[in-house]
Amino acid sequence: MATFSTRYSRLRDNVEEEPNSSAFDEIIMKQEQIIRDQDEDLELVGRSVNTLKHMSTKIGDELNEQAVMLDDLGNEMDTVDSKLNNVMKKIAKLTHMDDGKCTCSQT
Repeated sequence: MATFSTRYSRLRDNVEEEPNSSAFDEIIMKQEQIIRDQDEDLELVGRSVNTLKHMSTKIGDELNEQAVMLDDLGNEMDTVDSKLNNVMKKIAKLTHMDDGKCTCSQT
């Protein structure tokens, strides 16, 4: 087991080297100003985040409404497609008679 010998020396009591209370007060004032500045910046960030939250909620609502409208449009398109197919079948039936004759009337 190794033994370490540490030598200690006494610090000199020198009143001139000790910082005075005005230096501490100045440091504390600077720190408090930094904290106030940070608080102001955080308030701005908080307001921006709140604004973004409201905007994203509005965008989400709008997207939901448009999704419903697109679903309705898709359903209407399916109905129109079905009706159009029926009409096309009827037209094909009229133009291709079983006896090979085409009967079309023009008014």
